[in-house]
Amino acid sequence: MNVPKTVLTLLVAGIFLALAPAAVAQQAGPEPLRLSLGEAVAQAIERNLDLKVERLDPPQVEQSITLAESAFDPSFNATAGYNYRKQEPSSDFSPLSTEGWDVGAEWLNPISWGGNYSLAFNYNEDSATYRPLATSRFGLVPDNFQGSMVFTYNQPLLRDFGLSINRTAIEQATNNLAISEQQLITGLLTTVNLVEQSYWNLVGARRQVEVAKTSLALAEDLLRQTKIKVEVGTVAPIEVTTAEAEVAARQESVITSTGFVGTFEDQLRQLMNVPEGSPDWSRPIIPTDQLAFEKPSFDVGALTDTAMKKRPELAAAELRKQNLVLEERYRDNQLKPGLSAQFSYGTFGNNYNYDERSTTITSEGFTQYLCNNDPNNPFALCGQPFSISETVDFFQFEEDSRSDLFQEIATTDNNAWRVGLFLSVPIGNRAARSQYARTKIALDQQQLGIEAERERIRVEVRQAVRDIETAAERIAAARANVALQKKKVEAEQKRYENGLSIAFRVVQTQEDLRDAETRENLAVIDYNKSVSNLARVTGTLLEQRGITLEQAMAGTASTR
Repeated sequence: MNVPKTVLTLLVAGIFLALAPAAVAQQAGPEPLRLSLGEAVAQAIERNLDLKVERLDPPQVEQSITLAESAFDPSFNATAGYNYRKQEPSSDFSPLSTEGWDVGAEWLNPISWGGNYSLAFNYNEDSATYRPLATSRFGLVPDNFQGSMVFTYNQPLLRDFGLSINRTAIEQATNNLAISEQQLITGLLTTVNLVEQSYWNLVGARRQVEVAKTSLALAEDLLRQTKIKVEVGTVAPIEVTTAEAEVAARQESVITSTGFVGTFEDQLRQLMNVPEGSPDWSRPIIPTDQLAFEKPSFDVGALTDTAMKKRPELAAAELRKQNLVLEERYRDNQLKPGLSAQFSYGTFGNNYNYDERSTTITSEGFTQYLCNNDPNNPFALCGQPFSISETVDFFQFEEDSRSDLFQEIATTDNNAWRVGLFLSVPIGNRAARSQYARTKIALDQQQLGIEAERERIRVEVRQAVRDIETAAERIAAARANVALQKKKVEAEQKRYENGLSIAFRVVQTQEDLRDAETRENLAVIDYNKSVSNLARVTGTLLEQRGITLEQAMAGTASTR
């Protein structure tokens, strides 16, 4: 069957129209990434690797506060032990063997104004075996259970005395946390400023590509006109060579400018820490914010005062000075001699009682008492009467149980207490004096460093203002020059069209226009970069972008 030619044509056209969008998309490459300045800054705050590292510093330093506070944590200590010993006796009083066990527990609590108190409990049981005659003759105690409860309080009176002295490490750790936060703010200021610098560089690079392409279009138009003039014989063929050479040169300029676009795109991707393997590495970045310009007006004195209040470097330096002031106070205290007071009170308990008794005995009764206890006692003169009648005192041993031991501790019948002073005077005390002298020198150095930092900030603010004012003047001059160069190009083009000029002169005016437009572009870029830098050196960049420290710590800052 023959298909009409018209129908075949419409069919082919339909297929072409259906496939055309896919073909154009394939040739156009990946879809561009349209990115605003605020989005670039927010992604950098969330994903920048340097910021991720710096973001970990405050939580790490915060642990040092807990570490310093732990010096006042109470502690509980406990001990337990068992011992056994068997030996040859050296006298009637020596045991044949001994065994025992003991347990102890102590609660120790340091105090923030110096000193400490403790409550200790100890209990031990000792058993001994003696020769039978030694036990009956001398009244030795084979089983001995003892316990004690002792409270002790120690308080320095000179060195290490006082709440402020003993909390020095805590106050310094708190300042170190604030220093780490100021360092994070410094990193944020630096990163945000780098993102903005890179963003404006990319905007300028894309504008420069447009400048290069416009200049190339002018050269191509000149080449087209020149070829026509050669064909009609109004100019020499050498003019075509001049025009062609200029087209080639400007094509190279377009290629170079396009290469700079790729460089600034990669810088921005690096600052935003685009993940490896992300398609964003191959997508061209199209900035949606454009370069702005308005005539500046500044109060340098007010800007300098703002910088002195808001620059995190200066705040960190002041905090380091505070730490040295605390260190100086502590080292001055260490020059004092050591004088401390101690008080202790303890109660004790055991498993035996001695009852004091008095009785009057005769010689017969006394002899019988002694002989009953030891028939071989040579002092008793057993069976040999002698004359004696006296009143004597003696102790009767009675063994109690363990429960009686603890009751004795509670009743405080057996107790002991002690009050004392302890003085320690280091001869020369050179170590403490040297530490104090070093701290004084470090404090003086820090103060000089703060003054140098203030001077550096003052110069940075003045330079940033000067950069903006200079860029503004450059923009005004460059724009006036661009307007004049455009008129020159138009005039020279008309002269060339009328045969009153040559291609070289037209090319020269076009190059002058391109250079003027390039200088205007660079001046506008420098102006916007200088505005961002002024916000950085005054410490207001984060505030202007609506970024808080809490958002930055969480990595979820939203910018404006």
